[in-house]
Amino acid sequence: MKLFLTSNAVNVLDKIYIGSSAGSIIVGPNLEPIRDFDDPSKADLENYEGFGLVDFVIMPHWGREKYIIRQEKALKEFGSKYKLKTITDEEMVII
Repeated sequence: MKLFLTSNAVNVLDKIYIGSSAGSIIVGPNLEPIRDFDDPSKADLENYEGFGLVDFVIMPHWGREKYIIRQEKALKEFGSKYKLKTITDEEMVII
């Protein structure tokens, strides 16, 4: 298991936040890099702003066949605009 640690401590009312898939993506600053991963019309979003609890965008499900082409495209398109952290389904981010 690979862990990513960051110096940005997140304190959300002294609570633990656990999110997987979309729940992990939403803690970042923006959802734009993953906008094409699933059908965006199902989310009914007004914008792509995330919670901003961390300064990077988590790209979950790294390497899953369903997402690999979209993931590689997002890395190329948004890798210079956002800090992107790729994680597999067996990995987690601890802050």
